[in-house]
Amino acid sequence: RASFDQKRVSFSSREDHHEVPQTSRITFNDFDVHVLASTPPDEAGGVEADQHQQEATDRMAAATAPVTKVVRVKRSGSIYKEKWETPFVPAHITIVSDLDGTLLPQPHKHGGVVIHPKLSDGPAFEPLMKLLDEGASIIGITGSRLSMHKSRFWDELPMSSRAEGRALLFCETGMVLYRGGSDGTPAEDDSYGPFPGNEKRYLSPEMVTRLIAIARRALREWFADLAQDPDLLEDGHFLRDLAPRWRCEDAPVTHDPAQTPRVEIRGSTPDRVIGLMIAGIPTAFGERYIGSQLSPFAHEVQGQPTGRFCYDCVVPGLSKHLVLKYPTLP
Repeated sequence: RASFDQKRVSFSSREDHHEVPQTSRITFNDFDVHVLASTPPDEAGGVEADQHQQEATDRMAAATAPVTKVVRVKRSGSIYKEKWETPFVPAHITIVSDLDGTLLPQPHKHGGVVIHPKLSDGPAFEPLMKLLDEGASIIGITGSRLSMHKSRFWDELPMSSRAEGRALLFCETGMVLYRGGSDGTPAEDDSYGPFPGNEKRYLSPEMVTRLIAIARRALREWFADLAQDPDLLEDGHFLRDLAPRWRCEDAPVTHDPAQTPRVEIRGSTPDRVIGLMIAGIPTAFGERYIGSQLSPFAHEVQGQPTGRFCYDCVVPGLSKHLVLKYPTLP
C-alpha cells in the first residue's frame, strides 16, 4: 500500500505481510520516502518488491521529474532497503531555515561583547553557495529585524539569487517578507501577511506599554534571585556578573544587541509592533518569570522562550511556521 501526502510518500507491506515499526528513510529530489515493509523469508534470501509496492513506485516515478531509473526494492534482513538512481537537480531545491544558531553560527559572548557571526563564518556557507550557484533557492526566517541580518545573511548571498527572486527573508517572526530588487537590495513585500487573507496583526499601544512594565519587573526579579543564589547558573556565566546592578535598575528599551539585559520592541513603526523580545533571562527560567505574568492577557499576547536567554511576547498565533503556508517563490 502507498499513501501520498503532497510530496511525502509512505510505503507499507501488503495486508498479508507482517508490518514492523522500524523505518528505513531515503531522500531523492525533494521527496522523503519512509519504508515500513518486510516480507516473509524466502529461500533465495532476497525478495523483489511485491506488485502493490512496484505499482506505487511506478506512480511516484511518473510524477517525479526527472527520475531516470528506480531500482526495485530488495530485502535485507527483515527491512526493505531503498536505492534510487536520479540526477541531482539543485534548481528543484528550496532551503527553508532559521538563521542564528542554524544556518548562521550561534551568537556568543567573547571578552564581554556579544558576537553575531556572519553566514560566511559558519560551515553552511560553502555548500550553500554551491547550491545557490546551481539554481537552488533559500528562504531565511528570523525573529529579528532586517537590520540584524542584512549584512550578516542577505548581503552574503549571491547577487543572482537575490535579484532573480531565489532568496527571501522573513523577519520579525515571519510577519515581514523581504524580496530582492533588480539590484539585489531587499524590499518589503507589502502584499504579504502571515495570517489568512495575507493579514498582518499588531499589538495595541496599551499592550506594548504593559509588556514593557512586565518585562522590566521580570528582569529585576530574576537578577535579584540570581544575586541571592548564584548557583542558579554555572560558574563563569556572564549573567552572574550583571545581577548586582540589574536587580535594582530597569532594563533599557533598545535594539542594541550588545546590551544585556534589554527590552527590544519589534516592529517597523510604533503602530506596527508585532512583539517584544526580552533578553537576560535564560530559556529555562522564562516561563517562571515572564510567561506566568502573561496569563491574564492570553487573548492579546502569547509568550515563548527563544534563543539561549531570550523570551518573545508576540501577537497570538504568530509563528515562523506560518511562512510555510505562503506561496513565496516565483
